[in-house]
Amino acid sequence: QCVSSDRYYVSPSSGFSSFLRYTSDGCTSWNINTSMSSSYVIGATGASLIDVVPLQNTFYASVAQYGFRKSTDGGITWNFINNGSYSKMFAFDTTNFYLMAYNQSDYVVSKYQNDSITSLCYIPNLYANDFHFTDHFTGYAVGDSGAYDVIIKTLDGANTWSTIYSDSTFNGNDIFFSSSNIGYAVGN
Repeated sequence: QCVSSDRYYVSPSSGFSSFLRYTSDGCTSWNINTSMSSSYVIGATGASLIDVVPLQNTFYASVAQYGFRKSTDGGITWNFINNGSYSKMFAFDTTNFYLMAYNQSDYVVSKYQNDSITSLCYIPNLYANDFHFTDHFTGYAVGDSGAYDVIIKTLDGANTWSTIYSDSTFNGNDIFFSSSNIGYAVGN
């Protein structure tokens, strides 16, 4: 069994790595998936994996310069959804999740539902490192707002956000909730 933080697995013997290279022999070899047209080959030069959401045998991937992709066969073939390069994704199931993308100086939070993406709001002056939802309405994000690192919260499904914590020494990187009341924020 191979173990790596930048590899996502379909099963113990197959999966793909941070450049969406496919393995079917227990990580002995990793090959670029060539099932897409040459202009959209995941793993091409400059096409690094930004984030991936594995949900049973369906995978969603955000790939720099090559857009948002979906695989329904465990990562063997990938279908184009849109041109977005989403920095973070949080899924509830295979048809409903939130996406976060950097747009020059702000982050845009969008909702993916049944192969359609709708922009919900902009989070101004925040370089968001991670976000996590405890239900379809309540979510948290951690990031840098300039002089302070902050944790922000939404109670209305990412339409509006408010600061719930700020600290000049925190340097927040990741946030995770194990339940609706117990959460962890990791910083430097």
